[in-house]
Amino acid sequence: MTFTKKYEDALERLKENLPIRIKPGSPISYDNVALEAGCGKGSLKKGRSSLDDLRSQIATAMAEQANNTNKIKKPSDIDLIKGKQNTIKKLKSELRELEVQFQQSIGREIMLLDQIKSLLATVESLKLQNDVVIQINRKKSTK
Repeated sequence: MTFTKKYEDALERLKENLPIRIKPGSPISYDNVALEAGCGKGSLKKGRSSLDDLRSQIATAMAEQANNTNKIKKPSDIDLIKGKQNTIKKLKSELRELEVQFQQSIGREIMLLDQIKSLLATVESLKLQNDVVIQINRKKSTK
């Protein structure tokens, strides 16, 4: 999941009034989007230029919510269940992706251990050859 993707997903959940981390019916704000994304308040600071697009999306959503004459309706149980089911699907997908990454990293670890073992064997054989050369040189120099 990309850095801004979690914020975008959180904004969509707030627009649909199906948040998973904050109270349903909460107004759309920078802090609420950050909290819904699982980050701390203030994580959408103006100093982070990489989040300018996201901040403009949030500002638009805030204006739409303010212009909306209907009050925020309380989501029905069906809407909440659908939201939770979507969250479960996304989390399962992310879990599968992480499992693949984990298996790949284990494969790399095993390959690197084999390389280390091979290099240590090479070092030992070079030490033995070096010891033989040193011993031969000592014998020649003592004669």
